[in-house]
Amino acid sequence: MKKFNFVFISIALFLTFQLNSEIKFITGIEDLPIFESLEIDEDNLIIFDKADSRIITVNLSGSVNLEEVKDYYENILPNLGWKMRNKKEYVRDAEVLKLEYEVKNKKVYLTLKIKPK
Repeated sequence: MKKFNFVFISIALFLTFQLNSEIKFITGIEDLPIFESLEIDEDNLIIFDKADSRIITVNLSGSVNLEEVKDYYENILPNLGWKMRNKKEYVRDAEVLKLEYEVKNKKVYLTLKIKPK
């Protein structure tokens, strides 16, 4: 049993390090990943972080496939504790995360918004 626990913990740690090394997060927001080919609009990044709540608006854009971006967030967010209300809205603890997608001139624009419930 001890050997099984050791192996299980070793695999879990390995996967955690692998996951963290491959996922880019928005600076200062450790639970909001960035799809690999999207870029942050730093000029319009809004972060209000208080002890009991936070308000965040992040604009991302890039020449990517919209369905790949949607699939990415549908798969990654539940692993970070976000529960899907619908394909554009997630909840976790006392927060709501909204995803707003737009395609213009073959470019995907994604706005991520976190606010209190």
